[in-house]
Amino acid sequence: MKTLYAPLPPEGWDYWLDKDTLMNIIFVLFVFAALFLVYKHQEFKQIRRVRTYFIVFFIGSTLAYNLTMSNIRADKRQYQIYIDNSAKLETFSGVIDFVGNKKKAWPGHFRKYDDDYLWDVFTIITPDDEWSVIWEIQTREHSDLTKPPCYEGDIFTLLLPYVGKKVTIRYFSFISSYHKTSSLFSKCVVDVKVEE
Repeated sequence: MKTLYAPLPPEGWDYWLDKDTLMNIIFVLFVFAALFLVYKHQEFKQIRRVRTYFIVFFIGSTLAYNLTMSNIRADKRQYQIYIDNSAKLETFSGVIDFVGNKKKAWPGHFRKYDDDYLWDVFTIITPDDEWSVIWEIQTREHSDLTKPPCYEGDIFTLLLPYVGKKVTIRYFSFISSYHKTSSLFSKCVVDVKVEE
């Protein structure tokens, strides 16, 4: 099966040295160099000078380590959450017959509309089943940091080329501010695979 989307494992130089990490390293080196130059030109006794250099080096190194590792640790934590929750995810699988939006009612929702209001619901239809999600809920409402990150791209564009092929979507449902009792359309897509 080909993976269309899944959280990336923290591996490889391209992961460890992404743009944000490099900018953090450059910033820390600049701060460290500026502090070093300030203390270098001050006139202290030899012992105080060595102690000052050591303190500046120690604080600069600690700051550099924390700034460069903060993004990497956050990404590693997200991936670990994905691995830890992998067995708890729900699965939708089947050969896609239809991918697109349909108008559907969602009685009991907390919006100003009437109960018979028809929502734009992204729908995947297979010969055996139907899977639906209101995409704006998925991308805006899910904020549980103990769950894997949601796919935030355009799922229609992602799946449209694979109509007629078997797709497996793993997701979890959650209660959103749109509806306090039903998670019928509030789902978080965690990974998508297609059988070629």
